[in-house]
Order: sequence, then structure tokens, then C-alpha cells
Amino acid sequence: MNHLDIDLAYLRLANHVLAEYILIPETYRSLTPVKGSDSAGGLSQLTIGNILLSLRRLQAISLSETEQTELTELCKQIEQVRNRWRANWERKARHERSDRLRLWQIYLRDLAADKKWNLRSYPVQVRLRVIIYLLNEEIGASIPGEMTILDQQDSLMRSISSRGPFIWEEELASGFPEDTYWFLYRSFN
Repeated sequence: MNHLDIDLAYLRLANHVLAEYILIPETYRSLTPVKGSDSAGGLSQLTIGNILLSLRRLQAISLSETEQTELTELCKQIEQVRNRWRANWERKARHERSDRLRLWQIYLRDLAADKKWNLRSYPVQVRLRVIIYLLNEEIGASIPGEMTILDQQDSLMRSISSRGPFIWEEELASGFPEDTYWFLYRSFN
């Protein structure tokens, strides 16, 4: 399966239970894994960040008229849930951002300690940093302590890597410009 199929299937599943999910206290809800999603980072959990990532990836690729119509409808339905339960949406997004920030911090620490071993998983692990960016974009500036941690992590990442080619599939590059998503354009020596 390609990103189009994976992300559309994920958004269909997510949209089906989104109104229910937004009202429960848990930040993560298991979904039936989308077939073929292991290569795309394993979309088996419903989270605000996974929704935002799937939307961004779909906006980056060429869609047929039918696919664009379906995506537009899914976006409307997601927007309705977001607007109706905005406080719950933002609470879940803040909690997820904190969780993903901790996981990214652990991964970067491990990467800095042993690049050779941990570098293989970078294309999948950097998904954490992309989602952190998307969540920040969605809900605004994070808690000052979290921004300090993120700045430190970004400095570490820059110190152990250099500018490089886009690390995900080329078809996604237009949706993730280098000036914003610099962490997707890294090379490790």
C-alpha cells in the first residue's frame, strides 16, 4: 500500500470513531491497524497527531478528483468534531505532544550515544518530531519547559547531523518544506 491508501484508510477508520474518542479521557485509542501501515509508522492508534500527520501527507501528494472529494469530506467531519469539542481536542493534543517529546528525547539520546545502531530507525523515529511540530502548529506554543527541551533536542540533532536529502519518500517532499521540516533533511556522518 502507498501513503495515499494508508492515510485515507486511517482517516476513514479514525473518522468513524472520532466523536467517541474525543470524549474519552485517554489520549491513545487502539484502532484496527491499517493494512500496510507498518512501513508508514504503524497507524494503529487514534491520536490527534496521527490525524494531523495523515492529513499533511495526503495534502503533499497528487490526488484524483474522487480522492480529493473524499479527503475534503473527511476534513469537514474532522473539523466539526474539533470545533464541537475544542477543549477536549486541545487537551489530548497537549498530552500527546508531551508524550512524543519525551519519546523523541530518549531516541535522540540513544542516537547520539550510538549512531550506527540507532540510525537505521531514524526515518521512522523522526515521525515523532514531525508530529510534535504539527501539534505545536495545531495548539500553539507549548509549555515553556517543553520549548526549552525541544530547543535542546534540536541543537543536539544539528550537532550530530548535517543538511542532507529528504529522508522520506520523494512524493511527500512538497508537503514538508526544508525550511520548516529541517529534521527530515538530515544526513549523519
